[in-house]
Amino acid sequence: MPTGDRKPGAMPAAGAAAGGSATDGADDGEALAGDFAAGEDAIGLDDWLQSHDVEDVVVVGIATDHCVKATALDGVQAGYSVTVLRDLTVGVAEDLDDAVAEMELGGVDIA
Repeated sequence: MPTGDRKPGAMPAAGAAAGGSATDGADDGEALAGDFAAGEDAIGLDDWLQSHDVEDVVVVGIATDHCVKATALDGVQAGYSVTVLRDLTVGVAEDLDDAVAEMELGGVDIA
């Protein structure tokens, strides 16, 4: 989608800075980069999720054994029900069994 056609609050274009994202729930794949992205009035992602009554978090992305694992475990620790979609992650290491086991042990659902 061209930059000018993004809906308000949608994830910034490639190369633009954003501190976090959450889906907008419209099943269109777009992500939100709301007030928690940057600025003096910004709120933390956890505060934003709580203010929108989010209880379940799905984590996907690059570095299953680093970023994905840390985000998922942080989410569980913060009280969210967290699911990692294994087919939508990729690791740095070739063998991700230890990272997946650590997430499962920490209360993350692996789907």
